[in-house]
Amino acid sequence: MKKSVGGALLLAAVLVGCAGGSSQNAPTVNNSREIASLVESCRVVKHTQSDLWQVTVNDKPFNQHWYAQKDAEALKARIAKKGMCP
Repeated sequence: MKKSVGGALLLAAVLVGCAGGSSQNAPTVNNSREIASLVESCRVVKHTQSDLWQVTVNDKPFNQHWYAQKDAEALKARIAKKGMCP
């Protein structure tokens, strides 16, 4: 019984130590926003005069290239997966 109580105390000490140290380096979160945006930050936009598509991030072109719709959607998915769509 003594051995299991000692092990439990050691485990508790380790867990408390890990939890206490990690909060010092934890990033701060800005909670000033009350309503989340429903507008996608990454979108695929059609060219006005042709069947070409461009990827935009926050309504600014991701690059100067225009793509077929399938390729533009794939690019959008890749940059979203990398976390480039805030």
